[in-house]
Amino acid sequence: MAREAFVFRHRSYSTLRVVMIDGKLYYPLADIMRLFNLTPSETFDAMADSEGELKIFYVTEEIENVDSKFNFCHCKKQRGKRSAKGPICCNRRICCVDGQLLKDLQLIQTSEMKFVYKWIHQYVEPLMKDKELYRYFVRSSVLKIEDEDFAFPFEVRITKRALLINDENPKDE
Repeated sequence: MAREAFVFRHRSYSTLRVVMIDGKLYYPLADIMRLFNLTPSETFDAMADSEGELKIFYVTEEIENVDSKFNFCHCKKQRGKRSAKGPICCNRRICCVDGQLLKDLQLIQTSEMKFVYKWIHQYVEPLMKDKELYRYFVRSSVLKIEDEDFAFPFEVRITKRALLINDENPKDE
């Protein structure tokens, strides 16, 4: 099973991480909420109405530079501690959405959101199909991507300030 992680940057929209599993694309919910400027309440409502897929992946990445904007996993430098010599291993649990749920999360059709959606569908997705070009964006530092194995459904809740999926906030990713 082919599993790869990618990082795309746009000077106006910031960073979009993408996970590709057997040719199917998944986008971290935290990135989509930030790019589309969605509130937890708007996200919750769109997810409830969508036929799209929500998946949780465990991603392990070997990071050379904690401050790099091209890391797939966001690891924060601990204050007061010296930087470790050599790479560090970072493990993250990342909640992702598929293309259908990405489309359904386009709630408020502002011009900026339309341009973000076009960037994803007219630039990022075609690059993922071009085997010659996509290798420039693949994160070879990602060691492993595993599905969270669930025998029970996701628990999605909304609070006053956060959207919680299995008691974790996707924005903390």
